[in-house]
Amino acid sequence: AAAARAGAQGLPPVELSERLCLIGAAVARPLRAAVDDVRNRARAGPRTSQAPWTSHPRVTSALLELASAVHDGAAVASDPRFGEVLFETHALRLQFLLDRTAPPQPTDSPTPAATSAADAAATEFRQARSVAAEHLLALGSRDHAAQLANRFHDFATLARLCTPADPGAAPSASSEEARTLRREMLKRYVGAPWPELFHREAQLSRSFGTELLHSYAKLYQPGYCALMRLPDEHPPIAAEL
Repeated sequence: AAAARAGAQGLPPVELSERLCLIGAAVARPLRAAVDDVRNRARAGPRTSQAPWTSHPRVTSALLELASAVHDGAAVASDPRFGEVLFETHALRLQFLLDRTAPPQPTDSPTPAATSAADAAATEFRQARSVAAEHLLALGSRDHAAQLANRFHDFATLARLCTPADPGAAPSASSEEARTLRREMLKRYVGAPWPELFHREAQLSRSFGTELLHSYAKLYQPGYCALMRLPDEHPPIAAEL
């Protein structure tokens, strides 16, 4: 991460691009293997509430430093590979942060301190989702942002990507992309059960349907008119509306 940050200072664009992509790949490869190893050990051994070593703050902080260096480097060097590097880096970081939010075992009696720690870990995870979306959208990597948001239940970002910039305008490629994604996400998250990613997710986060309604409401009159037509597209959202 330090090498990536140092590389972002004053290198020619081509050299900067190569360095950041190489560092990103060098970091991601062993950590992907570590994820598999952690999962295999968890399945094979006794269940424990202790987060794996990959969730240590030094690991997650280094990944954020690397992602920030790539994000800053994109302002100097344009490289289509940056989107993939950012996606991979943030996906690993979010998975590691998510591991900290593991719910208590059914046999445990959660103490107030344990509940508070789990909620704090969930808050850090949700903040990390917002940073990941900000980095990817600033780079113009909407597809990667949508993939990451869907995988980690970042419903605010999904709602933003599902909302056309001008609901009253003539159809365009971007509005069709938003419509296609919206239909898929409505079918997946509104009116159908979906598993929680972390303990008390439903209590700590707004649902996708609610986030979508808020996203449309921000557009004022055109948004409200389009909002009232959403039940025609997906009837189960009428309850939330």
